[in-house]
Amino acid sequence: MKENLLELINKTEQIEKLFHIKTVSPGIAMVANETIYEVQEFRIWIQELKCELQEIYERTNNKFIEESINDLSANFNGWTDRTMFNKVKGDLLAIKRNIDSYYPQSKQTMQMSREKMIMNKKPKIFISHNTVDKPFVEKIVQLIESIGVKRKDIFCSSIPGYGVPNSQDIFEFLREQFEKYELFIVFVHSTNYYNSPISLNEMGAAWVLRSKYISFLLPNFDFSSMTGIINARTAGIKLDADIYEAKDRLNQFKNELIEIFGLSLNEGITWERTRDKFIQEVNLNHPQKSLNSIEQNAEKLSKYAEELLLNASKTDSSRLIIYKSLSGTQIQTEPKCYSTAMGDREFSRWESAFEELLKDGYIRTYGKNGCLWKITDKGYTYLENNFNAE
Repeated sequence: MKENLLELINKTEQIEKLFHIKTVSPGIAMVANETIYEVQEFRIWIQELKCELQEIYERTNNKFIEESINDLSANFNGWTDRTMFNKVKGDLLAIKRNIDSYYPQSKQTMQMSREKMIMNKKPKIFISHNTVDKPFVEKIVQLIESIGVKRKDIFCSSIPGYGVPNSQDIFEFLREQFEKYELFIVFVHSTNYYNSPISLNEMGAAWVLRSKYISFLLPNFDFSSMTGIINARTAGIKLDADIYEAKDRLNQFKNELIEIFGLSLNEGITWERTRDKFIQEVNLNHPQKSLNSIEQNAEKLSKYAEELLLNASKTDSSRLIIYKSLSGTQIQTEPKCYSTAMGDREFSRWESAFEELLKDGYIRTYGKNGCLWKITDKGYTYLENNFNAE
């Protein structure tokens, strides 16, 4: 194996230190010589080298390897050890310089090399779209930058400063993007997109290179209309979908970019406002699918569920606590406590209200004991629309 041979060649200097002057018996007129032939470590090293080179010769029938094997097989006898060793040393140095030519890459090795090359590429966002949809795409670019991705890490051909530099061939530049960067593709799906051969070619290239991607579906474009390689079976962000689903999908998109680009976590109200503004602005051109119309059509909670949600929002931690004791079950919102002391009939209404909030996603559990519950984004949105809550 290549690694074994390199290890043996790299031991050459260590082996050379084993040369020594052989002691001459008194009274014998002999010139003292450097010798190494009788050293066990040297003889093992020679045999191991011959085995490795023999394997190469049987595969390649290489003439230089054959001659090197013959040099290793020379009769080291104590008289010419230094001369023969120097020749072997020269052979090994030449083999090391050309080591890759003796070991053709296997498919597995080539695949590993390709994966290593990909891992070393810098990430970059490539927005695949039709220029007719530029107003929507500008909003997407702004959203991406709000997450923390820098301008130089975004390619968007229709927006000045994000596209192909002057004097460069557009197709050559696009090819370089796929070769030089680990691209994260943002597909902006619309009827216009599927009418563009260039856009469909970008989709095909991304598929062949197995690039990571996300799909944005513009308003009034449905999953059923996705007929290309990236089709309706793949998850995507439908910008005029249910408001809560759109928010959740965009949160996932943000978290993925944070991981890919190693960004700081951008949590809290700043991101939520940016995200909600993005959804609203994108849908403004389509009043029938606007943010307000979606929210106004949201389901109506029962008065008991509304009271629980409203009372929970009035605490600093916006939480509900449910626990059981010897005196019975209690639901605590801090401003008010609901317990079995009310009577079974009355308390059952509040238990049902809690289950209603949980089932429809207005609250979620947190902590490890299973008795703490917090209001979700959906819960806050409901309160804002119905009670003008801050």
